Amino acid sequence: MKFLDKFLLRDLLKSFRTCEIGFVLDDIQSYNKALASVRMRCYDMILALEQEEIHVELYKPLKKYKVVIFTKTKSDRAVILAKKLKEQGTIVIADMFCENLSCGSKESINILQLLKYADYVITFSKQQMKQFSEHHSHVGIIEEGVNDAFFKVKKKHEDKDKLVLLYCGYSRNAKDTLVIKDVMKELLSKYSLEILYICEKDPELKEFPYCYKKYNQNKIPQMLLEGDIMIAPRPMKGIEGLQHTLSKVAHPMAVGLPVVANPVPSYVNTPVILCTNDEEWMSSLCKLIQNKEEREKIGDISRKYVKDNYSQKRICQQYIELIQGLMRG
Repeated sequence: MKFLDKFLLRDLLKSFRTCEIGFVLDDIQSYNKALASVRMRCYDMILALEQEEIHVELYKPLKKYKVVIFTKTKSDRAVILAKKLKEQGTIVIADMFCENLSCGSKESINILQLLKYADYVITFSKQQMKQFSEHHSHVGIIEEGVNDAFFKVKKKHEDKDKLVLLYCGYSRNAKDTLVIKDVMKELLSKYSLEILYICEKDPELKEFPYCYKKYNQNKIPQMLLEGDIMIAPRPMKGIEGLQHTLSKVAHPMAVGLPVVANPVPSYVNTPVILCTNDEEWMSSLCKLIQNKEEREKIGDISRKYVKDNYSQKRICQQYIELIQGLMRG
């Protein structure tokens, strides 16, 4: 909360200076309470762009901007504002997400309306890009970056009596770990392990014993260090048509944890250890559990991969290149 108050106060003080770029949100919330994707794609990008000495802020109605970025907006107010800005000659960038643009919902209709006024559309995945490309001729991908705070800590892998298998994510998705419930039960009987869930609330699973810690945005880099191996199981039926990014596993990778997961398309060709069945899950986890050096090696490779490809600075440069290109015409 202390960081959030500082962020919003700092943004408010920008009311008295000229800013070239404004970010529009449907609902401005505290840094810690904002949806993770909004926090990464709006708040963190404002901070990163500021570090590049670019004047940027949350959109303020009485000010003029050269570029306005609509971050995951779907309200009537956003559509009206986009139309107004377009008529004034402001460059409009739509940073969008929609499960199904053709479903006919009020939100999808508003998004389609907003696209009419956008000079460029950005989204975070190939699935979303394909969908938006059916409605706009200029669509690109800018993925979600990893906050610098995750690179300021690093997991020290050790030989110890009890290792921790970690799951971090929304509690509603924690049931995905039941995809490997038989593997979990066998591992618990074979090794001295703790299964730790870091979620916004207790997932209340009954299939095997586990520990739970409440997600704390201010402390999450340090909380991830409590794990030794990150597990990210996911049902694979229809996965090609579902939404997925590396973001879920990128943060534990950034602090140096090895990650074991199902072969979600976003994880392919990354250091994530991919498993297609219980036998592969068992083999991969046993190898990591028994070998500190292997955990350390995969953790270091994973950390470097994320830093090279998903750091805030790297993602920020993609925004800068896009904005400068649009301003040049």
